[in-house]
Amino acid sequence: MTIAVKDVAGVQRVRFGGPGILKIIQSKHNTLTIHAPQYVMAQMVCQQQGNRLIIGLNHAPVAELRAYREVVAYELRLSDLTALNLLGTGRAIIPDLDTDELSLRMSGRGSIRVEHLTADKLKVNLQGQGRVSVAGDVESQQLSLQGKGEYLATGLVSDFADLVVEGEGSANIAVSDYLSVRVSGKGSVSYDGFPEISKVISGMGRLQRNRRQPRQSKQGNLL
Repeated sequence: MTIAVKDVAGVQRVRFGGPGILKIIQSKHNTLTIHAPQYVMAQMVCQQQGNRLIIGLNHAPVAELRAYREVVAYELRLSDLTALNLLGTGRAIIPDLDTDELSLRMSGRGSIRVEHLTADKLKVNLQGQGRVSVAGDVESQQLSLQGKGEYLATGLVSDFADLVVEGEGSANIAVSDYLSVRVSGKGSVSYDGFPEISKVISGMGRLQRNRRQPRQSKQGNLL
């Protein structure tokens, strides 16, 4: 296993082509650390274009197919992150992020997990069969979902939400003030809260409010 460390000063936007696991940590210093076999390192792309960082393997047939089965780990430390674009089957984890606005884009079968986000605005564009999960606190969230993807955000407190779901994907959110929903195909939207709602549902699309499960007392009685 080889470790490579790179300075990525000024980076705020990331394009991750996978495979492997990318962990993004908010920090005072901007650095990228890669853990991978030596032969995989030689087939990696790691380019900085202004405030944008492009990382991942060269696409086949340039990269050996066995390289896609190796365990590759990236640890990216940034002072701020404003955009993450994930392609293919990679996985991205963001433990904690405080920023003004965050854009998440995904195409393929990968996953993005934001464990705690504090922001004014979140924008998510999800295509394919991937999964995006977000928790934390934002003023507004905007989602465009196409395909069979899954958006999980009941742990994300938000005042306003604007969702467009096309295909067979699903979204599960929490919103308090206003919810705008457009669903077509076999898509579905579930929500927590009591917002004012504007909706356009077509095809076999569904919009439903989540029902809370009754709690039980210590004596076993329903509360």
